[in-house]
Amino acid sequence: MTQNLGMGANVTTGPFTVRLVDVDYYMAAPIPGVDVCYSALQGSATQQVPVVRVFGATPAGQKTCLHIHQAFPYFYVPFEGPTFPQEVSRIPPFLRQFALALDQALETAAASHQLKSTAAGDTRAPNAAPTATAQVAWLLQLDLDAPLNQRH
Repeated sequence: MTQNLGMGANVTTGPFTVRLVDVDYYMAAPIPGVDVCYSALQGSATQQVPVVRVFGATPAGQKTCLHIHQAFPYFYVPFEGPTFPQEVSRIPPFLRQFALALDQALETAAASHQLKSTAAGDTRAPNAAPTATAQVAWLLQLDLDAPLNQRH
């Protein structure tokens, strides 16, 4: 559906369709009102957030570069710990420790990958790898519900 806004401006409402050509990401300073600017997990302001770039073309052939904010990677880690209410209260400090360990492991892996790429003569500009102060884990959520394979 197209709406005429006057003065020759038309706006198409409905889904925005793009034929994908390439997708990558970069790290950028958060934009207030658009990005997550504070991490409750780390207890501090976020310094950088991931922004996904989608390169492609519309059905009409217009070239596009979409910058998608608040698209965080995620994965599931099974938890086989205490589920009794008196024991669950001891879990949040563990989650923070897990987040810090995850950050350190991912920083090490990113640094190793960057060194290997440089040693192999890769001259392309790499995505901004996490730095020693980068925050990789944004949210950890304890899910005491049914196992993943039993969800509907």
